[in-house]
Amino acid sequence: MPGTNADMDFPPSVRGAALRKKLTELLLKKQPDRIFRELSRQGILARILPEIEALHGVDQPPRFHPEGDVFEHTMLMLSHMVWPSPELAWSILLHDVGKPACRTVGPDGVPHFYGHEALGAEMADKILTRLEAPSDWKEKVVRAVRDHMRFAHVDRMRDSRLDKILEDPDFPLHLELNRIDCISSNGLLGSYVLLLDRSYQRRIAAKEAPPTCFLTGKDLIRAGIPAGPVFGVILAECVRLQKEKRLASRSDALLWLERTAVRDLV
Repeated sequence: MPGTNADMDFPPSVRGAALRKKLTELLLKKQPDRIFRELSRQGILARILPEIEALHGVDQPPRFHPEGDVFEHTMLMLSHMVWPSPELAWSILLHDVGKPACRTVGPDGVPHFYGHEALGAEMADKILTRLEAPSDWKEKVVRAVRDHMRFAHVDRMRDSRLDKILEDPDFPLHLELNRIDCISSNGLLGSYVLLLDRSYQRRIAAKEAPPTCFLTGKDLIRAGIPAGPVFGVILAECVRLQKEKRLASRSDALLWLERTAVRDLV
């Protein structure tokens, strides 16, 4: 049987923070999907997390979700975690929680879930508040739920908006959620690969870009150095020392200018 007897033990007295702690432990275990399927089979999930039990039977367009209904998709995502963290696991568990209430069917008979990420974020906030989650941790998960669809059209985004996504402190969490979401549905990883590539390019560019020199021409003039080619020599040497971490601040550079550069380079 998936999980141990202790894993299935959820007396009514276990609620709030204690319930969250136990659920988090289960989410971080090996094969958490099998444990949550068993919780559902035994009727426990309907009592402790009815919003997740409600994902059963919510069918999705086979074109995008050949794996099945929303519950199946969510369990598949849990099974695909490689480096699980509490934030990632809860983001996965709750990312589509808004779908049942947002489900509509178009004239072609295809189900749609417009706005499920916004409603899902509201529901995630209420669920995690009920489970007494720390506010900063809760906000990370709520944001991940709210923003999990924004990667769908990154190939059409302006560079400025892409940069904003890449600069988000929670970008690694959102990117991993996107990867797992994709491989647990239609397997299309175009947006994930694009973002990964852009992130890598930014890292390389940041490594290769020379640091801004701590000194300016005015500093050299104030030090009594006559304007001329020596300015370039001193400023280039200052940048080299900065890259080697031998000058860590502007005050270090001014001291170096006064004690060493004027003597050795002028």
